[in-house]
Amino acid sequence: MKQKTDRMDKNMADQKRNYQKELERIIDGLEEGAKKPRLLLHACCAPCSSYVLEYLSEYFEITVFFYNPNIAPQEEYEKRASELQRLISQMPLKSPVHFLAGPYDPESFYEAARGLESAPEGGERCEKCFRLRLRRTARAAKTFGFSYFTTTLTISPLKNAALLNEIGRELQEEYGVPFLPSDFKKRGGYQRSIELSREYGLYRQNFCGCAFSKAAEEKKREIAEAEFSLPEFCERTAAFIDLDRIRHNVCSVLENAGRREGFVAVIKADGYGHGAVETAHAVSDLVWGFAVATADEALSLRKSGITKPVLVLGRVMERRYRDMILQEIRIPVFEPERAEILSETALSLGKEALVHLKVDTGMHRIGLPADEQGLSQAKKILSLPGIQTEGIFTHLATADMTENQAAFRQIGAFRAFTKQLRKEGFGIPLVHYANSAASILFDCADSALLRVGIALYGLNPSDECDYSPAGLKPALSWRTEISFVKTLPPGAPVSYGGTFVTEREMRVATVSVGYADGYPRSLSNRGEVLILGKRCRILGRVCMDQMMVDVSEVPGASEGTTVTLLGRDGGEEITMEELGALSGRFNYELACDISSRVPRVYLRDGKIVSVREPR
Repeated sequence: MKQKTDRMDKNMADQKRNYQKELERIIDGLEEGAKKPRLLLHACCAPCSSYVLEYLSEYFEITVFFYNPNIAPQEEYEKRASELQRLISQMPLKSPVHFLAGPYDPESFYEAARGLESAPEGGERCEKCFRLRLRRTARAAKTFGFSYFTTTLTISPLKNAALLNEIGRELQEEYGVPFLPSDFKKRGGYQRSIELSREYGLYRQNFCGCAFSKAAEEKKREIAEAEFSLPEFCERTAAFIDLDRIRHNVCSVLENAGRREGFVAVIKADGYGHGAVETAHAVSDLVWGFAVATADEALSLRKSGITKPVLVLGRVMERRYRDMILQEIRIPVFEPERAEILSETALSLGKEALVHLKVDTGMHRIGLPADEQGLSQAKKILSLPGIQTEGIFTHLATADMTENQAAFRQIGAFRAFTKQLRKEGFGIPLVHYANSAASILFDCADSALLRVGIALYGLNPSDECDYSPAGLKPALSWRTEISFVKTLPPGAPVSYGGTFVTEREMRVATVSVGYADGYPRSLSNRGEVLILGKRCRILGRVCMDQMMVDVSEVPGASEGTTVTLLGRDGGEEITMEELGALSGRFNYELACDISSRVPRVYLRDGKIVSVREPR
């Protein structure tokens, strides 16, 4: 038990680290005008190296170290090495970059992976592989007298940056060469790597590298083609929601927090676009209750048969008090005058109103002020007849930021406020302040409830912090299909305004989705989709109901071929975070904006269990 606690404590500490900021501090500390320090940069491929080279070549004299015995077959290994050398020769980097190839010794990888052939991607086999490659890099850095060593692997959203940095620190101690901490996907790094890959026409592989990952990706593609192709009853597009993944996220957040109960599933805005009613029924046995934004959202849950506690987070108007009381829906109170009206309504019905006192500790949205005036107002509310104060809560404004001191000040103010109420004889059963980010990153032992919204659906609360130890799994994938394929000659304008003009003969596919479905128009000429495991860029403007993509390099693409807008296809994945950042939005907004005319297809054990028709 102690071992598990120690591991959890270490994970908590690692999650609070911002490796990208650590790198920036090291860079800021380099002596201006002095000779650039020498960096041995382990690299696995050209796409992952592109942004890293562009970024670091201003500050370091870089030698790219290509040591990847995991890559198979040898033709693939040689192709990646050749493409990386081409990139180095063509990019206008800020200082010369050298290329050093390590030995191609696949037997060393197979020895390290022995017994782990069937391990899942991202698991123990990958950790062994990381250690093998970084150890050889650290050894070479010491042998050749480099100032630092690091790896491009943290550019990938699919790689655990905390684990890679932990391995780097261990090897730093062993070999005496400083490891350059990084999380290159931050600050838009991953998006920039996609842009550079497109600009230089880089070969983008559709699997991690090893034979085991290739086999796993091929299997996933077979499953995806079988299970995630559009069902016959879906005319043109569908969002697939994996309810098992949502249940996994509940259990994973609780386990990461060292708890078994007290989970509140925040399912406002139709469950962040995933479906509030369907999500509620899927996790009802795992949670204390639910939280929504409005009275109408709460009532729709009751109408669907949800009997567990439902807390409204936003202000409830007096005209809805009667319904809230009769349906035993918890509402926030923070104004004595309205609380008196609520009290009178409850007494007239011969029932008690269930309330949670809302305290404003710094969000400055709604709530009692966390001061003497607020204490006085709280005591008035708590003394009213017909009101049962079940809870008291606040909302943290910066828990998902690296600079989160304000969040801890909020928690401190909230604790002081509730302590004073208890001291004056007003004990409240449920004291809670933890949102998704705090539930994962902070020690929230004194928050009776964990109010988890975005993380419930497997999405990161922000791009500033590392949430990977919580083991979140995105629940939603979005697919459509090709409706038409044509070959265009050079000089052909595509879509409204002709903002894209073909420079060569191109195969162009029309895809059956547009901005009326919630796909961002701002991804015109910028975004990508996945077709048969390959990234295909959007050509021209996204239309209301359709858009065009380049399938010149996907000979198998034809009418009816599945197109992945969000989710995995083979070794490639487009995440909500990627699309959000690229479109100038963020993942919360993108999820909520998927239109109601897009059917929701719900899965359990990989099988369709229900469908919500377009509205």
